[in-house]
Amino acid sequence: MKIKKTKKSWGKIRLIGISIFILAGLNSNSYAETITVGSGGQYSSIQEAINASSPGDTVRVDPGTYTENVNVNKSDIRLISSSTTRPVIVGRIDSSNRNNNLIDGFEVRNWTGISHGITISYGQNLTVRNCVIHDGSGVGSDSGIYSRNSTNVNIENNEIYNCVKGVNIASGHSSNGDYSGGVKIFGNEIHDCPVDGIDIHGEYFTISDNLIYDNINTNITQTHPDGIQFIASIVDGYTSVQHARVFNNIIRNHSQNIFTEGTESEENSNCRDVHIYNNVVYNTAGVVNGVIMDELTNSNLVIKYSKDIHIYNNTLGRAGNNAIYIHHCASESIYLKNNIINNNLRNGIYVQDPADVAPGAMDFNLFHNYDIDIAWGAARLALENFQNSYPAYSPNSISADPLVNLYPTPYLKEGSPGINSGIQLDDLYRFDKDGHVREENNWDIGVFEFYPDLEYVPPSAPTLELLAP
Repeated sequence: MKIKKTKKSWGKIRLIGISIFILAGLNSNSYAETITVGSGGQYSSIQEAINASSPGDTVRVDPGTYTENVNVNKSDIRLISSSTTRPVIVGRIDSSNRNNNLIDGFEVRNWTGISHGITISYGQNLTVRNCVIHDGSGVGSDSGIYSRNSTNVNIENNEIYNCVKGVNIASGHSSNGDYSGGVKIFGNEIHDCPVDGIDIHGEYFTISDNLIYDNINTNITQTHPDGIQFIASIVDGYTSVQHARVFNNIIRNHSQNIFTEGTESEENSNCRDVHIYNNVVYNTAGVVNGVIMDELTNSNLVIKYSKDIHIYNNTLGRAGNNAIYIHHCASESIYLKNNIINNNLRNGIYVQDPADVAPGAMDFNLFHNYDIDIAWGAARLALENFQNSYPAYSPNSISADPLVNLYPTPYLKEGSPGINSGIQLDDLYRFDKDGHVREENNWDIGVFEFYPDLEYVPPSAPTLELLAP
């Protein structure tokens, strides 16, 4: 019997640690003045207060409705709400070509023209948190939050909906050549943005603990909406995405729930070094925003023109086509272990070119599907037949009902064949989605470790509490 080795609150501790890092990334100067906006404040408009501010100041905004486009035209500015009741900006916020700025605690809506709700571009140490951003202009690639060519970008604890795209990052990169100085997107709720939930392009992304769902509508043949999309393009000298960690997210109801793509294929694949782990990824049955989900030939994960992709300890649920689709990637560069692949209407794992996966790199997975478990080139096989035909590839994988709770919290039930059936991986993956340490040499399959003495409480959606300034 497994024992509880860490407190369930570890995941919260990790997020607090990220928040501390974010705050440390902001300018360490003391904030010299606080300028107030509102009926009893020094200014009636946010823009007037920013124009009167100096670097290092705090602009504190009282609840109310402000119909204006706000240009944060200085660096080292904290633009914050004075209350847990968010001030409403009917318009947009732009903090481009500036550094060390914080935007905290606003509702931003109904902006017009070719623009975005909040723009944080061409700068460093830029944070947007605790905002609700919705009902954009619907023009072009109108996004809730947009950033280009910036470092140490932090997008935390926001809700975004009814925009063309939720979060759109172009040529994001790191200030110090590792993840701590890159783009961090965590704790957000993104839904009903019909093109994509999150688009990323550049280097060093951390995408964790987000709830991303229903970013889809009936225009799917033109938009191909994704939950998280890795953009295949060259912008500002950056090509596609390199160095990304996608973990602890719940993602559902898209054409592709996660989609990676480089600009070149096979051995020249240039979307690389991506780690996808501890995610709950699935589609629901029924109709979502006018789309009959079971008639959609969708996939949970599409890995295209990519290299060094690690897909570990995810729990993948219903999909109309494939749970995981591997398409023209670099040879022997795709790794798939400890995943639950459950309730798919067609293929479990589809590897178009088997050379993309080395012997031993795809194993310890648990399959339970309506049709076939593994499509291997032209072959379509149940797991047992695949193991007999290709004994070097998945000798330790299992075909059985995984016995999990309902999605989005598919905890392993007592007697699940996934218990103690995984393989120990690197330390990067040693915590499950709830923050429990995976037992040494005795890992479970899927996002959650099984702890019989633990009473599980299904998590709520990310909260949008205002942090103290």
